[in-house]
Amino acid sequence: MEFYELFYDWVPKWVRLSFLTLTYTLLLIANGVYPGNIIAASSNLGVYTEPYIASYNAVYIGIALGFLISFRIRSRFTNKGLLLFSLVMLLLTNVVCTSTNSPELTVLTCLVLGATKVPGVVELFFRWLNIWSKNQDTSKLYPFVYFSALGGIYANAWLTAQIAYRYDWRYANIILLVLILFSIIGTILFAEAHPLKHKVPLYQMDWTGLVLLASACMLLNYVIVYSKVEDGLVSDKIKAAIFVLTICFLLFIKRELRLKRPLLDLNFFKLPSFRLGLFLFFLIGIFTPLTLQNTFTFSGLKYENISTWEVALFMIPGIFAGATICYYWYYRSYSPHLLIIIGFSLGVCHYAIMYHNYGVNFAMQQFWVPSILKGMSLSILFTSIGLYFTHGHTLPNVLAVVGAGILIRSFLGTGVFTSIYTYFLYAQKIRHLEYLSGLIDANVFQSDKFQAPGVYTDTIQLQASLNAAKEITGDMVILGILIIIFLTIRLLYLYNKRLRPFHTVQIWD
Repeated sequence: MEFYELFYDWVPKWVRLSFLTLTYTLLLIANGVYPGNIIAASSNLGVYTEPYIASYNAVYIGIALGFLISFRIRSRFTNKGLLLFSLVMLLLTNVVCTSTNSPELTVLTCLVLGATKVPGVVELFFRWLNIWSKNQDTSKLYPFVYFSALGGIYANAWLTAQIAYRYDWRYANIILLVLILFSIIGTILFAEAHPLKHKVPLYQMDWTGLVLLASACMLLNYVIVYSKVEDGLVSDKIKAAIFVLTICFLLFIKRELRLKRPLLDLNFFKLPSFRLGLFLFFLIGIFTPLTLQNTFTFSGLKYENISTWEVALFMIPGIFAGATICYYWYYRSYSPHLLIIIGFSLGVCHYAIMYHNYGVNFAMQQFWVPSILKGMSLSILFTSIGLYFTHGHTLPNVLAVVGAGILIRSFLGTGVFTSIYTYFLYAQKIRHLEYLSGLIDANVFQSDKFQAPGVYTDTIQLQASLNAAKEITGDMVILGILIIIFLTIRLLYLYNKRLRPFHTVQIWD
């Protein structure tokens, strides 16, 4: 991989920084489908929300696949060509997502969008790395990256919800299309193309393995999203999807073990940091979904969609605080293992506060403290686990490692726990409804005396939803405490062996 300066010499610094900020933010948040207007889009088109949830997951599947092949792609094409390609594809795929009425086409387009945005993300990542650290220390850049990504996602969700409520859900997409067009024009004017001295051919890439992995992930995406709609394993479609994805995944593993240049080197799994990093990325999915909070705000507090995403905005100060803590934590070379424990502890505190405050009298201002704690938790966990996960890998390997991490963190972990939350919310609500209905039958005269039957029915449905959310939140607190105990024991074990944890990450080793 060859590195050159991106801009012409005559481009002023303020123009460079403005261009990098705008373009990098767009590459991070322009996903074709946005959580803030999913409800508006599905209602407008008369379809279920599941295809759009699957489309959102497909973006991260595409990003993970794109990282697996990004090193070879960067060794074949120029930096300007790759950035321009990513932005043009970002524009075209967003146009398709905005204009199409086909949910299936949206899912496929989002997969392509995620894969094709990666060359541009990698190119601008290295530009920002040179700005933040002259010795390419990623611990100085990661806090900025995750503040931009997490903060941008929640701000974008609130903005798209506002525009969808006041005008139309497509207007937000059109605004992003205009901004992407500005970035394309800026790339043409300001970026300089440097011919590569050594071009790596693409025929040695494992395209078959890429197709097998993509097929397995998309089928898993279908199973995770549609299990509730299709009634889980009762559905023949779900059982067929599980069977086919298992075959695709096993064929992928068999192929990777036999190839000289595999798509994903399975020897990574021999590294303790890689195995533990994947496991911790999966556990982040406990805190990432907004399923429990949305159930509380929608069913309990009767918030509209825009108010729900306004509550999500409260996490942004916490995300900024977490990014600041991470920056100075690694600057002072403190233990990264302790920082991971702190991140999980903050997530548990968020759930513990919400557990004790489920009720219809909960005001919006009371979301500030738990939301800030959750934002800090996500920012710290994304940064610290990301640095721990990529530590020790050389540049040719680190991009593939990042792809594997994104696949687990942003798709599998979040998708699995969202599906678990959704299922148990439904199951526990039914159980509480049956119990409360029995109390009505036992006290029919008392219930009729104080309330009309319809009002009483609404009341017990509300109580059932809140009780179900509270039970699951309590279970997550217990699970979080067990994770903290496990990580604490592991930290004590490392110090007993007198192993000094790393504090910086050099990607140029």
